Amino acid sequence: MASEDRASKRPQTLLLVANYDSDVGYAWWLMESYWATLAAHFTPDMSVLLAYPSISRVPNVVASSPAQLRVMDFGSARARDLWKQFTFLRVNRVYAMYLTDAPAISLRYAMYRIAGVRSVIVHDHTPGARSISLPGLLYIKRLLHRLSFFTADAMLGASAYVTRRHRKILGFPANRCFTVENGIVVEDPSETSDVRDLFSIPATRRVLVCAARAHPIKGISVLLEAMHILVREQGRTDVHLLHCGDGPALQDLVTRAEEPRWTPQIRPLIDTSKPATTTSS
Repeated sequence: MASEDRASKRPQTLLLVANYDSDVGYAWWLMESYWATLAAHFTPDMSVLLAYPSISRVPNVVASSPAQLRVMDFGSARARDLWKQFTFLRVNRVYAMYLTDAPAISLRYAMYRIAGVRSVIVHDHTPGARSISLPGLLYIKRLLHRLSFFTADAMLGASAYVTRRHRKILGFPANRCFTVENGIVVEDPSETSDVRDLFSIPATRRVLVCAARAHPIKGISVLLEAMHILVREQGRTDVHLLHCGDGPALQDLVTRAEEPRWTPQIRPLIDTSKPATTTSS
């Protein structure tokens, strides 16, 4: 009886779920800042756990946060791993889960709720367009979303575009859709350098800045083609494309920018301290 009383007095748990190893960077640097902020906000009232599929190097922002790290792969659908997930949720008295890029409807959510979870929040950062659902299919999706046992309690979109996609394509209830735009730290303008001086860009040029991970899904190759049209087909000489961002496709992007058709009008520049790739007209 005493043990039951102690268990009932234990704080409820907010579980933050990572999809990759703790040392995976690029887009996940942003999620790490979200996890740290959520942990700092809820820690006085709840126990906050951050579950990684595996832990290697722990990012500083996570290490300095009040989140307690655990190893648990919530991405696996193997029966043995599903049982581990269920046990993990029960033992840690998980009340709410914060997932990233997870589906709006999943049979797993039913298992989570049986384990004691009361709220499933999905934060969607996935880019790209989706096929428009046929009216009949969209109606079925809307009916399924009323079965809250299998659906997320709320869908957070990284932009208004993503939130519209939740409503129009997924048929997710509008009153459970929210937009949480990605933020940046605004520096003191007096302490920053002019971008033209920083990258030796002539003052007469208009600078087009693309701040994005160097990945095919970001569509940076489209920007290169747009520059090709502006420079080669329209004869523009007053534009300068500045790409800032590391990523798995950075070298491919640099190689494309160095193709013979771009030079000498378009000159690539790599600044690894940013990191950045600058392609100018």
